[in-house]
Amino acid sequence: MRLHFPDGEHADAVLSEGQTTVGSTSDNRIAINQGGVQAHHATLTLDARGLVVTVLPDGVGRTHVNGRPVRDMAIVRMGDSITFGAITALVKPVSDK
Repeated sequence: MRLHFPDGEHADAVLSEGQTTVGSTSDNRIAINQGGVQAHHATLTLDARGLVVTVLPDGVGRTHVNGRPVRDMAIVRMGDSITFGAITALVKPVSDK
């Protein structure tokens, strides 16, 4: 799986098994310093069961999956959209082939 940012705020990010952090500071694997993304916004966890987004305290009320607010965590599937602040990422296969 990968995150694709259709408006170009970040390069596509291939997700590997384990945790990927998203936030505005450089200590996040996906660092986006714009659009209301908080310092430590969310964690994405990929394992054999699928992808889960967990909202961190900074990102509560600012994280959505398919337009629905996420208060704690949500299961994310291929084709879903995740919004961090005002930045939207699409969940896509690793390759568009």
